[in-house]
Amino acid sequence: MMDEHIGLYTLLKEFDAICRKHHIVYYLEGGSLLGAVRHRGFLPWDDDVDLCMNRDNWHKLLSVIDDELAPNRELYCYERFPNYLRETVKYTNLDSTVIFPNHILDGNACGQHIDLFIMDPAPSDPRELEEYRALAHVYSELMTPVYVMCEGIAGYSELYAKYKAIMDEKGREYTLNLIREKLYSIPDDDTVTTYYLRWGNNHRFFEKDFFGEPIDLPFEDQLFPAPSKYYRFLRAEFGDSWMMVPEEAAQVDHKTYDNYAVPCRVFMADYTPFIDFGKAESRFKSRKALNLQKLAYTQKIKQNNAQMACLLREMELGDMLRGLTGEQKNLLDTRDYPALAGSLAPYVEAQLAAELYKNGMALPVAEEVLYAASLSYTMTGRFSMGEKLLLVNKGKVTSPRLEELSELILATRSCMLAGEEERYQDGIRLCETFLAKYPGQFNMEAYLVARGIDSGADGASLSTKLETLSEINPESDEVMKLWGDLLTREGKGEEAEAWYKKCASVTHNGLYRMELFAYLPRKRG
Repeated sequence: MMDEHIGLYTLLKEFDAICRKHHIVYYLEGGSLLGAVRHRGFLPWDDDVDLCMNRDNWHKLLSVIDDELAPNRELYCYERFPNYLRETVKYTNLDSTVIFPNHILDGNACGQHIDLFIMDPAPSDPRELEEYRALAHVYSELMTPVYVMCEGIAGYSELYAKYKAIMDEKGREYTLNLIREKLYSIPDDDTVTTYYLRWGNNHRFFEKDFFGEPIDLPFEDQLFPAPSKYYRFLRAEFGDSWMMVPEEAAQVDHKTYDNYAVPCRVFMADYTPFIDFGKAESRFKSRKALNLQKLAYTQKIKQNNAQMACLLREMELGDMLRGLTGEQKNLLDTRDYPALAGSLAPYVEAQLAAELYKNGMALPVAEEVLYAASLSYTMTGRFSMGEKLLLVNKGKVTSPRLEELSELILATRSCMLAGEEERYQDGIRLCETFLAKYPGQFNMEAYLVARGIDSGADGASLSTKLETLSEINPESDEVMKLWGDLLTREGKGEEAEAWYKKCASVTHNGLYRMELFAYLPRKRG
């Protein structure tokens, strides 16, 4: 455990003890939930702890926290500190210093802390839901009068201006409470199906059904509560590749000043005499007003840049977008999906480049090209990429077979979820139904092999299926792992270890890494 994790873990155990003592329900969330499932502890590069609870439990926590806080701890939130500039609650160790740039002006939560996000029931009616989303964005921006928190506010500029005028006339606390009465007035009863969670700059919706009665998961050397359908939460939050450990360049941490040996109030006392807080706040407010005006232009610039990038890629790809070649049609007819996916990779990589995909830009592509690309990626184990191709072209390119392919991708996700949630018979039924229509689907064939290994199915038959999967995707770490599992079951330890080592050398799957790490040292011993 890293030094910063030791302090965070202490805070987590303290917070957990308070909640268990008072029967307050909370859940691991975000990177902490991902760490629990994929690493059985902290993400190695993580520098915080993410938790969530619904507002009813938040009120219970507020009612007891003064009796539970140690002298060197504080719970920072708007309810306790009206000048607090953010919605995230922070349980803080005052004997340490961790300062975000946007903590400096209000002087709150400047020690090492864990983050608590409050979930609110959202309306089910689509029109009311959009109104709720708009008001929630406005509330987030008014909470922090000196920083622009979320670019999404650009879509609600008129509503923001309305409440900003009320704030200028009647004050911050009056205006925030006015909005809170509207946002928090929905009863959290059985009719509610969706929770709304404001997570930093992200305003997210999650199915209420994900949470329910918590399930305790191992995190470091103790058990902590997780959403009852945590696999569904992880897919909703991090995508279908949530189990993959990102490359080092994509491992994100927060930009903070850290000193775990110096109390934050001591550190702050050293720099606060040199800051004119009134002047700084005034300048930041003016800067925020300008930044809000600039947002609309920034969005247009991003869209224009994306359109230019789209045109350039269209010129580069040329005929590839306008139709399949004779060779590609033959690959599609013969179901040589690996070769077909390879031949269409330039289109897929261009279309899913962040500059285009995140701005909703779709390259003008023929239906047969889109179908072949999405199908070949789906069939070779990359169904989430196949789905993205369909989503970005939704409403622009349509056909019955594209709709069928969308159904296949949804079935693939359902199958994977069935395995993760150990509903194996459901998963097998799904696989067999869709494989009858789409033979050779990599994810589903691999799923059936895994279940066959678990259930003791005929080894020769499973070997034949694995050889086929090896041809479909020879670089697949999943196939390498399945070979090792089958050979282990058959008592062929040395051959199994060779496959496991091969898998360990290439895999980015955090679940595989945990399992192989436990197996290979034991074998070496």
